[in-house]
Amino acid sequence: MSVRRLAKEQPESFAFSEDTKAKAEWWIKKYPESRRQSAVIPILWLVQKQEGWVSEPAIR
Repeated sequence: MSVRRLAKEQPESFAFSEDTKAKAEWWIKKYPESRRQSAVIPILWLVQKQEGWVSEPAIR
């Protein structure tokens, strides 16, 4: 198993595009209120699709 590390150079911030934000909200609403954290992986996929990678600001 390999270990992945964050890139040394990170952007200052991250912002969802309108399309990505709408899709993220759809994923969040898909889960019951007590299980909304389950949407984290699909949302990270959306971030990667938008940016081409997942930066530290996007993770936060």
